[in-house]
Amino acid sequence: MTSPDGRRYLLGQAERYDWVEMWPRVVGTRIALIEELGGVSDEQARWTPPAGLVEGAEDGWSILQVARHVLGWSEYALANIEALGNGRAATAELPPSPVAEDTPLAEIRRGVIEVSQRMASVTSRMPSPPDEAATMEHERFGPLPARAWFAFVRLHDLDHIGQIKGIKAAEGYPS
Repeated sequence: MTSPDGRRYLLGQAERYDWVEMWPRVVGTRIALIEELGGVSDEQARWTPPAGLVEGAEDGWSILQVARHVLGWSEYALANIEALGNGRAATAELPPSPVAEDTPLAEIRRGVIEVSQRMASVTSRMPSPPDEAATMEHERFGPLPARAWFAFVRLHDLDHIGQIKGIKAAEGYPS
């Protein structure tokens, strides 16, 4: 999805769905991502496909690296969605991963579940209705309000679900 197309999509989703209607779309996709991480052994999690082998994915990322990224990005996205929904300024930079490189996948998956639980209840920590005027700049999609960032969680998760499935289907993936 190109940047202008992605921006239109996210803003369109934010207009089309209110927070309640968007919730099952975002949470359902997050559950699918968590399920993709389930049943992956440590050996499989650490396996890195050769560069260029998984189409549309970050070159040379293992499932473990994808999971670490999802965990850190989720904490970042949640903090920003909550800040924007409350009319506050949001953090513009993605912090380093909150877990060490050698953290086992099961532990990272648990962290993803925990941040996802907080993400699922984010509107309970916002006024009713949440602020829709505050925005935060996205490097590819431009300024987005809280609800568009919430929609972006789904888009981000869909990309990484595809990446994980691609890694699992790649030649040489441990069985």
